[in-house]
Amino acid sequence: MGLAVLLVVAVVGLLVAEVDHLRSSGEAARAATNAVATPRASRAANSRAGAVSPGSGDGAVNRIAENAPGTWMPKLLLEQNDWKDAFTRLDGMTTLGPAERLFYKALILDVCSFYPDAVRGQDPRFIAAIQSGTLEEYAARLTAPMKDPRQKAAAAFTLQRNVAHACKGFRQAAVSKAEVAKAYADAAEAGDLKAQARLLHLRQAQTATADLERKDGRPAGFSDPMTPAERDLLLDTMFTGDPIAIRVASQALSLGTFQQSLRFGPDRVDLGEHAAEIWTLVACEFGLECGARNMAVTNACGQLGQCADDFPGYLRDFALNSVEFEFARRTARSIAEAIRQHDRDAFRLVPHPGQAITSLTTDYVAPIAIR
Repeated sequence: MGLAVLLVVAVVGLLVAEVDHLRSSGEAARAATNAVATPRASRAANSRAGAVSPGSGDGAVNRIAENAPGTWMPKLLLEQNDWKDAFTRLDGMTTLGPAERLFYKALILDVCSFYPDAVRGQDPRFIAAIQSGTLEEYAARLTAPMKDPRQKAAAAFTLQRNVAHACKGFRQAAVSKAEVAKAYADAAEAGDLKAQARLLHLRQAQTATADLERKDGRPAGFSDPMTPAERDLLLDTMFTGDPIAIRVASQALSLGTFQQSLRFGPDRVDLGEHAAEIWTLVACEFGLECGARNMAVTNACGQLGQCADDFPGYLRDFALNSVEFEFARRTARSIAEAIRQHDRDAFRLVPHPGQAITSLTTDYVAPIAIR
């Protein structure tokens, strides 16, 4: 039973989960019940995890506030293992603008809305350890058979980030999807582009599921084509250079259907089935946590013993073959440069499908991963 907890953690990531190409968003949403943030599936492992780690306190806030804009807030959440406390403290963080405060509050509600599902079906001993404050002892017993100290540390770390632990402060009052949508709407109305992009992605899911029962023979479960104005909103979001904004906007921009898909650069490159890995590498260029504490890296190490020093190393050594890795690295660098140059022409939506098709079978896509 104990080992099952670690395996269960292997399914969500950014806080906002990335959409799996050639998989349903329903699978992504179910995955979000297990961890606070979402990395991507790989050739070696379909592992995802949360973004919460042990340790908190005002000292952490002062230390990370000196980092690049757009990265220090996710790192605050990285240092938190109690997201209800982080949610409460956000109102007092005057170093963060009011619109962005609203966005991160919405993001926390988004993740923690999955708390009831995260608890359901877990090892009762795991839940008991959370409630009694003995999670460290539980983790020690669970990881005792592991020989590699890196795997032991990573496995224990994923338990801290499990939604059942990080969101335990919300157990008294479940967070509804309507509350989450309103929270994003409030942030969007206040001017936060990340929230506006997130709402666009949620609308994509809603249009995709509105006609799942149609009988006219057309493929069901796909969103309507994106308008030029919607594409521009997503590009404006990415052009802020905020790694979390890049995460949020790329989800919606890369949503492939039978009617539309994204092409990049003068050669109209199709990002293909590894688009999420590419976009993560792009976000790494702008300050996303991509070292050993990156979620995909932590999950692969903790659950499979595939330990790497950083996200590129994980892709190179475990997740992609040499051709795939070189394509991902080269394309990510080009995209990052296009973002720095605010090159709108580099991102084109074409009226036909690409290599990856995204079927959305639920009207609520999983949350955004912050690392």
